[in-house]
Amino acid sequence: MSDSRELAFAKELAEAAGTVMRKHFRSNSIGTTFKADKSPLTIADTTINQMVLDAVKKEFPDHTVISEEGSLDQGGDYRWLCDPVDGTLPYSLGMPISSFTLALAHKGRVMLGVIYDPFGDRLMWSQGGKGAFLNGTQLQQSSPAPGSKLVANIEVWDEGHARFLEEFKGPDRVPLCLCSVAYSTMLVASGAMQLVVFSGKQPWDTAAASLIITEAGGRVSDLHGRPADYSAGVEGFLGAHPAVYDEALAMVRKARIWQQA
Repeated sequence: MSDSRELAFAKELAEAAGTVMRKHFRSNSIGTTFKADKSPLTIADTTINQMVLDAVKKEFPDHTVISEEGSLDQGGDYRWLCDPVDGTLPYSLGMPISSFTLALAHKGRVMLGVIYDPFGDRLMWSQGGKGAFLNGTQLQQSSPAPGSKLVANIEVWDEGHARFLEEFKGPDRVPLCLCSVAYSTMLVASGAMQLVVFSGKQPWDTAAASLIITEAGGRVSDLHGRPADYSAGVEGFLGAHPAVYDEALAMVRKARIWQQA
C-alpha cells in the first residue's frame, strides 16, 4: 500500500522533528524556559513548531495548522493538528519518553496521524480505514494475557486525579503518569499498555492518537463516551483495549472527571 501525498509529508516531518529532538536532548542548547502556565518550553518545541508551519504553508498553502506553540489559520476544512514535543516536561528533564505527533483532519474527522518516538526510532502511523502501522508492521491488538495487570497512563489533574485513582486501585492495576499522551498511545496501540485517560482539551494532543488506537483495534472516545470532533477543542480522551474500555469509561464517570473536561 503506497502512502498518500499527505501521509508521506507527515512521515517526513516526523523524521525531521526527531532529528531536532535528538539534537537538543540532554544538551546545553535545550534552552528551557517556562510559559505562563508554568509548563516548560524548549528550543526543540519552537524549532519544530516553526518547521511544521513553514512546511505546511509551502506544501498545502490552503491548509490550517493548529499547533501548541503557534498556529497558521488559513480557514477552510483541512486542519493539521500538531504537538511538536508531546511530553516537554520529561524531555526537559532528560527522560526519553516524549514524541512528535501530527494529524490531518477534514471537517473534524481525523484522516491520518503519525507519532514518532525519536529515541527508540519508532514511527507509528495510520490512515483512516487502512490500519495502523509501527515501522511498517501492521498493528492488531490481541487479548490481554490471562493474569496480566491492567496498566494505564493517567493524565488527569486537580481533584479528578485522586478520584480516578480511587476507582482504579486494585492489586491487578498499575497506574502511571508518563506526561505524554502520544507516547502512551504508542504503548496502547502496540499492546504494551491497555489504557490512557487524559483530561486535556487541546485537539493536538490526541488527534493522531484517536485514529491510531482505533485502527489498531482499540476503542476511543472523549471522557463523556462520545466521538471527538477535531474541528474544535475536545472534552478529554479515553483510549483503550476493547476488553477494558467499558470498565474504564464507567470509572471515568464515577470519578466525575468529565466535570473538568
